[in-house]
Amino acid sequence: VDRSQHSLDSLQLITLHFDGTMEPRNVDEFKGNLFFAHSGDVVYSKIDVRNGAIGIVPDEMPTIAVSSEFPVYEVRKEVAIPQYIKLLFRTNYFRKAINSMISGASGRKRVQPNELEKVNIPLPPIHFQEAIVNHWIQAQKAIEDSNKNIEQLKKQTERELLKSLG
Repeated sequence: VDRSQHSLDSLQLITLHFDGTMEPRNVDEFKGNLFFAHSGDVVYSKIDVRNGAIGIVPDEMPTIAVSSEFPVYEVRKEVAIPQYIKLLFRTNYFRKAINSMISGASGRKRVQPNELEKVNIPLPPIHFQEAIVNHWIQAQKAIEDSNKNIEQLKKQTERELLKSLG
């Protein structure tokens, strides 16, 4: 980001959560270099990737700015879909691989991009990646629906118990 052409308040900085979601972040002052990332790009936190801080820039944030602590990867659309890449980095296999790459002092251990880039990842054809992502989305929806049903059953059971007790 050329800071002479872009004021800090004209840039959208983000907070990257451990579940991979991103939200806007307001910053009054920032020293250091910033880098652009665009919707569909994969961004991760060098320090917190082991906790799940890797995500895809959402469509509602077409352009964001991140510090050098957040490597940005443009996903080649002919090779992979961003949602598949995000899921890959959330598997137990990759979490173990990421944890084996940590370097640095105890409180600020980082996963360096050159280490992460050495990991071989399975890249099936795009239509298989889409099928995997769609299956995952459907599974998440089923989990959410089941949790809602459980809550409804709990409330119904409590009402009936209280009713039967008078």
